[in-house]
Amino acid sequence: MNLDWLYPTSISVLLIFIGWKVVFNNAKKIASRNETYAIVNRIITLLGDIQKLSESFWLQAQFQEQPQYYDLLTLSKIKLIRAKLQILDNRQVDTNDIQTLIFPIRKACTFNSYKVASLSENEKREQIQSILNATSEFETLLDEKMKTIFPPNY
Repeated sequence: MNLDWLYPTSISVLLIFIGWKVVFNNAKKIASRNETYAIVNRIITLLGDIQKLSESFWLQAQFQEQPQYYDLLTLSKIKLIRAKLQILDNRQVDTNDIQTLIFPIRKACTFNSYKVASLSENEKREQIQSILNATSEFETLLDEKMKTIFPPNY
């Protein structure tokens, strides 16, 4: 009985399984990265919503008769950001540094909101600038964190 065919066949089968395992692991890693980036994109969208809402409130006098509506909307978006950061934390993305930047956003958005009618235009612009600074700092740190975990391919 000649078993010469067994050696090349078994090597071929072994190479097929190794190749399948490599492709499978790579696909899992890419899918995980895409899901994580989808969460990050949602956070960035929420930050943009906060910026637009703040511009409407501070510069266009929307909700100024009842600033509690602005506060409620802003704080609900911040709460959603916290929930998304918790999801990232569950995915082994260290968000402790990023979590500390939530309070400055909250403070920038809601500080003096009940005094908006008595503030000058210059003070309102300063308020918007502090909101933009806080949200951009948050976004920059989030982007840096993602680049360390998932380095760019270029």
